[in-house]
Parts: sequence; structure tokens; C-alpha cells
Amino acid sequence: MSDLDEFRATYFDECAELLLELEEQFAEIEDGDRSADRLNAVFRAIHSIKGGAGAFNFTRLVEFAHNFETLLDHVRDGRVEMTEDVASLCLRSNDIVADFVAAAREERELDADYGAEELARFKSICEDEDDEPMEEFDIDFTPVMVDLDGDKAETDDAAEPIALDPDELPDSFDVPPMGGEGEWRLKFTPYSQLYERANDPLLLFRELTTIGEVNIEARLTELPELTAFEAFGVYCSWDISISGKDVTEARIREVFEFVEGDCEIILTGPGEVPAFDIPDPSLSAMADAPPLVVEDDEPTPEASAPADVPAAEEEALDAGLSFADLAAELAPAKPEKPAKPEPEREPASAQAQDSSASASAKTATVQSIRVDLDKVDRVVNMVGELVITQSMLTQQMDDNLKSRYQELVRGVEVLAQTTRGLQDAVMAIRAQPVKSVFSRMPRLVRELSTKTGKSIRLEMVGEHTEIDKTIIEQLSDPLTHMIRNSADHGIEKPEKRLAAGKPEQGIIRLSAEQAGGSILITVQDDGAGINRERVLQLARDRGVVGPDQQLTDEQIDELIFAPGFSTAEALSDISGRGVGMDVVISNIKKIGGSVHVRSWPGNGTRMQLRLPLTLAVLDVMLVQVSDSPYVIPLSSIVETLQSRRADFGVTPSGRRVLQVRGEYVQVVDLATRFELPTSADEEERFVVLCEADGDSKVAVVVDDIIGQQQVVIKSLEENFERIEGIAGGTILGDGSVALIVDVQGVRHTTEQKSAA
Repeated sequence: MSDLDEFRATYFDECAELLLELEEQFAEIEDGDRSADRLNAVFRAIHSIKGGAGAFNFTRLVEFAHNFETLLDHVRDGRVEMTEDVASLCLRSNDIVADFVAAAREERELDADYGAEELARFKSICEDEDDEPMEEFDIDFTPVMVDLDGDKAETDDAAEPIALDPDELPDSFDVPPMGGEGEWRLKFTPYSQLYERANDPLLLFRELTTIGEVNIEARLTELPELTAFEAFGVYCSWDISISGKDVTEARIREVFEFVEGDCEIILTGPGEVPAFDIPDPSLSAMADAPPLVVEDDEPTPEASAPADVPAAEEEALDAGLSFADLAAELAPAKPEKPAKPEPEREPASAQAQDSSASASAKTATVQSIRVDLDKVDRVVNMVGELVITQSMLTQQMDDNLKSRYQELVRGVEVLAQTTRGLQDAVMAIRAQPVKSVFSRMPRLVRELSTKTGKSIRLEMVGEHTEIDKTIIEQLSDPLTHMIRNSADHGIEKPEKRLAAGKPEQGIIRLSAEQAGGSILITVQDDGAGINRERVLQLARDRGVVGPDQQLTDEQIDELIFAPGFSTAEALSDISGRGVGMDVVISNIKKIGGSVHVRSWPGNGTRMQLRLPLTLAVLDVMLVQVSDSPYVIPLSSIVETLQSRRADFGVTPSGRRVLQVRGEYVQVVDLATRFELPTSADEEERFVVLCEADGDSKVAVVVDDIIGQQQVVIKSLEENFERIEGIAGGTILGDGSVALIVDVQGVRHTTEQKSAA
């Protein structure tokens, strides 16, 4: 990968973060928070996206972002009011910016008129609010003549000396001295990164003219010989004076806040001694040159000059001196000062780097770095292999070795602790807040509210709960479908809610929390709930459920996840095709999770996802069924007990159940479920009580319990095929393969076999 490709990848990563920030900021703005900090954050994000796009020549993105930025600037200045229409326009524009970024990343072109309507609205709103168009550059510049021919002073020996009369100097060259009474003085020195991010100093100067009268002088003392000129070097800085009754330090610094860190700014107030009023080292060249001839009524002998005076004059002009300053500097009445040796100067690019380093040293040290996820995955895989090796060593430590080699035993124990700590640290690196997914949902709810004609408010809780990045990437589609289902099928129309004695506005609550070794993500609404009679009838009509099959309320609720099933009365762009909720359960099962739905007719529905914290390393209970090892996730185990102490029973339908503290729990015998022969005595077998969906439990019967350990999860789907009731596999310390039991899966398949 070339350097340019790396820069592009970094830019697109930054764009993803900025677009996510924009979503959050606009959500707050639409909720009524129109504070200056909020608007400035939005402006900065769009400005950063535009700057990077300019560096990579993404012209369409630059054009759209620039006009979007102009509108936001008008809003910040109070020239445009952030009405509902403007907020909606900004939200649509944010999507268009995201599409332009995606197109640039994928190196494809969008339609020629894409975003044209919003672009026209930008210009229309801004032009309507401007009484008269602002001149492009209304700034008092001092003209500076630059001679890039470095050999002119040496070769043009025959040039005549220039004779200047101070009384006859043109007025246009009489520049007011910098830093007069009531003036703020500013030295502005850009670094190379300011230009790399597509910032233009002239735009900053134009902004300064809106707060006061501005006088600007360019300083070109760092301009090298043509042979030493670097194409991307920075050789120009500016001395600026600003005066006016409204000029304050805060307003001046506000102009430069978006380039802070990309330039050096030295600001002094009225009456203060400017930090840059120090004789320029470049003026030492003037001391070596004979004075220019200045004609007066009484010429003096000192008025004669050698033939190389034009070279000295050109050097003075290159140094940014006006003719008035030049005449004053070279007046014959002043005694000639001895020449000072010119200090050795570093190249301008090196100076810019040093200045940048010093500026960044003043800011807080960056506490994060960008790392390719593939590199993190490789570390995770190596940790997994280390876990397997540590497990293998532990299994080889029999009683004989433990008694003879105690130091070795202690070393293995330390290795186990270190491995566990390393595993936790690596998992923490992969963990990310679910906020990255949750932040997309307010926008979805607003759109659904508009399309359905319902008043819906989204409440989010626990968005800072952390979960494995791989799992987060799989959450977007399931959450989208669940919220669409709640908005379209759950929340009622305003008139129906009022008739039922409910508030006109419906509420969808999206929450995340950690429960043991799992993450619970819940979508709950206060709508009408599931109409079980209608759902069951539709399921029978479509052959999903047999005509005589009897289902519990929970089983009826779960029918909404059946493929092709929909209760929508009419086809719409929101629902009606029966595709959506089946995506939820299939995607969640792929990552080892489960879905539980519970409904209260007339009061709402709750859909809950139970997800593993990570997909890499898992704490498990190792059990034996027949002669095969199986593992059950430790996070789902409630307790274990011997079969002879268990209170088993049988329901009228023939199902075996276990009574635990007054609660009847379904029993699943793994030997029967996987059709394995077992010779274990029924009295000596064990029952592992596990949590299933929601508050329900299931009792898993196994032949023996081997112990607890950590295992590395390996996907069966990627290496073999999906097996119902099995969540994956793992390699044990002795090299054998053990299957990971999907508690929810074996429970469902057992129920289906019993029903059949």
C-alpha cells in the first residue's frame, strides 16, 4: 500500500467518525438544542470533511460540503434561523455527504444531479438572507514585488543608482505603521498542514474584515533562491492590524479556531509591545550594502552610492519594507551601524515542522491510535492459541507431577493467570460502545414517524455499554427491523391512543445492559401489543402452524420471526412483504445470540436480544455425554445438581419437567437430543440448569461434569455447516474437538419434536 493509499484510508476512517458525530449533533439540534457549541461542532465536522476531500481532489464532495458549510456559517452568525425546514434540509444533506464519501471510498460516481436539489436550496437560503453580496476580498493589501531571479543583482553591474526624494514619494507607498493606537496586532504563520487540509488564508482574512478595519502586510523574508524553492514549502507569513470598536481577542481567535494547531498565531492588544517587533535578521544584509542616494536641496559627500544599490533595494523590497520605511532606514543623517552577522537559518519547511511540534506539545497528548482490525484479529487468534496451549499444559499436570515438580506447577499457575489477563486486555481492545449503532436509530424513528403519521419518541439507555466489535457490526440490521416493527405494528395512531387513554405520543425504548457474561439489548414499545388471535390465524392460513396444533402465548409471539410472515394489512415501503423479522433471528443466531419476545396486549411489546460479550474466548463448563465432550457457556448456567436429588415430573402431554423452587422447567437430555448411546446410571447423571430466553430456564441432563475452563470459539458454519442446537466448536488441551451447546437452540428443537 502506498503512502497516498494510507492517507486515503485514514481520511475515510475520520469521515466515518465525523459523520457519526454529525448524526448525534443533528439529533440534539432537532430536539431543540440550538446552542452555539452544538452549531460549531457541526460546522467543524463538515469543514474537516471538506478539507480532506479537497486534498484528494474529490471535487463533487468539496462543492457540496462547501455550500453546506456556507449555510451552517449563516446559521451560526444568526443570518439564517434554524427552523424545522432548515433542520430537515441539514439532515438530508448529511446523508448526501455520507453518500459522496462512500462513493469516493468505492471509487464510483453518483448521478450527475445527485444532491442538486439540496445544493439549490443552500444557495437560495443564503442569497435570500444576504442583503448584498459580499465582495470576494475587501482587504487592504500592501503590494510586494518579488524577484525570483537570484542572479540579477550580481549580473546587472551596469545598473544606475536610484535617486529618491522623500518629498516626492508616491502616497500609495506610505503604509501606516503597524500597531497604532487602538489596534490589535497579529502575526499569522501557517504550517504546511493548513494547506494540506484545503484551508485558505485569504478566506480567514476576509472573515477578519467583518469585525473591523484590517491592514495586512505579507512577509516574504523566508523566500529562498529559485534553485532551493520547494513546491510544497511554506515561505509566506502575514503581519495584520485590526482596529474597530467591536474588535476583541475572543472575536479574533474565533476566526482562526478551525485552523488552530495548523498555524502559529501571535496576538498583541492595543498599547502592548508586539512579540514580533524585533529587527529581522534579513535586514543585516542592508547593513552590508551602501546607502541609496537620496536627493536633497544640499547634496552631501555621503550621498554618492556604488553601482550595486539596486540589489540592496530589491533585497529590502523582498523583506517586505515599504519605500517610506526604506527611506527612513537609509536617511544620511543616521550614523551607519556596523553590520551584524546574519544568523544561520534553517529551511522554511524545517521551521514549520519545529513550530508545529512546539504547538502540538502545548496541546494534550493523543491517547489513542488507529489500528487495522485485521492486526487486532491476529493478536486475538494468537491469544486463543495461547489459551489452548495453557489448557493442554494444565491437563498434563497429574498428581504425580504436581507432587514432584512444585515449581513447575507454580509456573503453570502463573502462566494461567497471565494468559487470562492477556485475554481480558485483548478483548477490551476489541470492545466498543453500542453507541455507534444506537446513534443511527433516532434518525430512523423520525423518518418512520413522518411516514406513518404517528407521534413517536425514542428513548435510549445504556448506549455506552461495550461489546465486541464483530458483534456490533452484526447489530445494525436486526435493530433496524425491530424498531421498524415497533413503529409500524406496535405504536398506534394518535387518535387510537387517545381513545385508549394513552398519551398521544408513543414511546420506543432502546436499551443495552450487561448481564453476567452476556449483553441484553431491548426494544420495547408502549403500543397495542401483539394480536395473538390474528397472528395464530394467519400462521395457520399460511401453513406455518398445523390446524390442530396448540401453542402457548410465548410461542405465538415468536411466530412473528417466521420467514415470510407479516401482519401488515397493506404493502408499503415499511413492511408487508414478510421479510425483516426473520432476518433478526437468523443474524443473531449467527453470532451465538438469542431473541426473546414478550407482549402485553394493549400495553406494548418487548423484544430482547441476548448476545455474547465476545466471539473469541469463552468461559465454559466442560461436560461429558456418552463418550464425547461438550461445553456449555458458563454465563448461561444457573446451578448444577445430581439427578438423584432432582425432582422430575411428567406433564399430561408427556413432556419431562423439573420442579425447582416451585417452578416447572423443561428438561432436555443431550444424549437423547443428539441420539447418542449412554451407559451412565440415571442416578449418577447431572442436571445443568441454564437460562434460556428472557426469564425462562431449561434443565440440560448430561452424563458427567468434567470442570470449568476457557476455550477458543471456532465457527462451525465457516468450517462445516450450521447444526441446530450447536453454537460452534472448540479445541481442547488434548487436541480433541468439543461442541458448544446452544441452550436456546436445543430447547426449541426439542419442543418442535415433541409437538410433531
